[in-house]
Amino acid sequence: MDPLHFGDFAGLTSRLVWSVFGLVLSASALSGAILMARSARQRGGRPRAAGRSVRWAGLILGLAVIAVAAEGGWAEYVDFSRAAPVPSGVYVVIVGWIAVTAAATAFWFYELR
Repeated sequence: MDPLHFGDFAGLTSRLVWSVFGLVLSASALSGAILMARSARQRGGRPRAAGRSVRWAGLILGLAVIAVAAEGGWAEYVDFSRAAPVPSGVYVVIVGWIAVTAAATAFWFYELR
């Protein structure tokens, strides 16, 4: 199942297609939440969400999951860099992923205010 999961059964082309589909899936989940919040606000109501404390708990939990995943990514980077030199671009991707994911999570919760 690894070739199908990672999309590496047909080389670079399949990896690019898998990456695009993954980005589209992630973007559709985020844009759906933003549209739900905006449409509720335009109707004069509030998004269907619990109280402020629940939203803050969700934000903290979301950022904690990002932190745990980032720590795991960093541990993988360190393990691979011991076995073979890892390009500095990997470091940029890890830091960029953390920044973009944290910003998207914070923006999502900002829109649900």
